[in-house]
Amino acid sequence: TAQSVGAELASSAGVPNASRNVFLDDVMSSDNVWHQLGEVEKAAVRNGYAIAIGHPHDNTLNALAQWLPTLREKGLVLVPLTTIVRQKQGG
Repeated sequence: TAQSVGAELASSAGVPNASRNVFLDDVMSSDNVWHQLGEVEKAAVRNGYAIAIGHPHDNTLNALAQWLPTLREKGLVLVPLTTIVRQKQGG
C-alpha cells in the first residue's frame, strides 16, 4: 500500500530494507504494463536501481518475457533484491 510505514520503521530500527518503485500491473492491461516497464527504466536511471512488483497475470508475464532480453542493450542489469538492499545500506 502507498500508506505503508514498513520501510520507515525498518530504517529507524536499523533493519536493512528496500521498497518498490513501480507496480507493474495495478491496471491490468498490456499497454499499462508496458508503460510501467518504461517507468522502471526511468527509475533505474534516476536512482541507480529500481524495484518493480507485479502479479503473474498473462499480460505481465508476456510483457516481461519480451522486456527482460532488452535490458543489456539499455545498459540495465537484473539483480537480486538483496543486491539493492546492500547497496542502500552502503555495503
